[in-house]
Amino acid sequence: MTDLMLHEASALRSLLERESALLQTGDVYGAVALAEEKAQAISAFEKIVMAGEQAINASQIREHLQAVATLAAENAKHFDAMRHGLGSLIARVQAIGSDSGVGVYNQYGSKMEFNGAYGGYLKKA
Repeated sequence: MTDLMLHEASALRSLLERESALLQTGDVYGAVALAEEKAQAISAFEKIVMAGEQAINASQIREHLQAVATLAAENAKHFDAMRHGLGSLIARVQAIGSDSGVGVYNQYGSKMEFNGAYGGYLKKA
C-alpha cells in the first residue's frame, strides 16, 4: 500500500504543479478546469491515508506531503491574488462610465460639470 500511497501523493503533487503553472501564467480557466481532477486526486489520496496502514514509511512520503502542502498554500495565494486582481479590474471598468463626465467652462474660465444637458450647443470649439 505504501507504493500506492506514493503514487497518489506523486499524482497530487504533479497536479498541483500543473495548477501552479497555469495560475502563474494567468490562465484562470485552465486552473479552474483542473478542479474536478484535483478533487478526485485528493479523494483518492485521503482514502489511502484513512485506510490506516500501520507500516507506512513516513520518510518515503514526507517529501511528497511537504511539497503538496506547500503547493496547495501557494496556489491558494495565487487564486486570492487573481480574485483580487479581477475584482479591481471590474471596479475600474465600472468606473469608466462615472469618471467620464464632460466638462465645460464658464465665462471666467472655471471648469463646470455638464450634467443633464439638453438642447444644443451655441458654439463649437
